[in-house]
Amino acid sequence: AKDVAKYLGATVAFIPGLVGVLVEEPFAPAARRNSLANQGRYSEIFRSSLLQLKERDGDAVAKINQWLTGLFSVEVSSISFNMDKDEFVTIRYRQDGIEYDVVSSGSGLQQIIQVLTYLYLTKPRVLLIDEPDAHLHSKLQARLGDLFRKVAADLNAQLFVSTHSLDLIDTFDTEHVIVVD
Repeated sequence: AKDVAKYLGATVAFIPGLVGVLVEEPFAPAARRNSLANQGRYSEIFRSSLLQLKERDGDAVAKINQWLTGLFSVEVSSISFNMDKDEFVTIRYRQDGIEYDVVSSGSGLQQIIQVLTYLYLTKPRVLLIDEPDAHLHSKLQARLGDLFRKVAADLNAQLFVSTHSLDLIDTFDTEHVIVVD
């Protein structure tokens, strides 16, 4: 992504597939998050990244909740960490009026939260999203195209999605699809 960003002269975000969320995630300050991200250890900074986004741009968290409500009928209900009292970052989501820790959610929901968090943290001009349909039911896969077009428009960014999902591909006009064999 760094080479592409340098070549394009624009901010590029590469969001890899999610590998899971830790049951307890110690707070990671910015330098630690950057180091872990560079090592591809995104599952260790899932909660800290969402906390960073909340502190930096609460409106972006509200926007993410808008997208999550449309896709899953859920919302991130609390993002909490007290530097003086807490060791771990707590992320809870609400579904059908009941709150759960984010570790209890499905991998598809976790993946969408991760992707949206990193997109709104970095606000890239080019979105490179690799197989966002993984871990999602085909009905949700079909709704991702619309979601990513809306997010790209919101961020004023160009969108590239790599996928094998026919449900996702079918959400795009044929002139926007490039087949690689």
